Amino acid sequence: MLDPVTTTRPKVGHAILWAQAALAAIALCLSLFLPRADQAGVLVPLWSRAEASVGAWAVGHGAQILQRGQAGGSVVIQIPSIAIAWQALRDGMIVLPAAAVGCAQLAKNQGS
Repeated sequence: MLDPVTTTRPKVGHAILWAQAALAAIALCLSLFLPRADQAGVLVPLWSRAEASVGAWAVGHGAQILQRGQAGGSVVIQIPSIAIAWQALRDGMIVLPAAAVGCAQLAKNQGS
């Protein structure tokens, strides 16, 4: 019969490998989709009840509104700091870089 210690080690090793791969994938996604300060970004509500207050929320958190977004209730903003992305997430919105969501001309005009 096999020793229980030797039979469980490969499973633990695989779990650690999968956890490292998952962390690497999360880091890659965050680096691609988190906006930088002084960059144009799209503020998108995650549910419909947040749609009405997106513009007011952005101005209240120090962002300058550049234009209306193409998605329902979204606005394109000038991102004052990365902290706004985390605040938006807590309040039911997400901030994406303008270049990542197809606002290439706006991002080009902003110097990104």
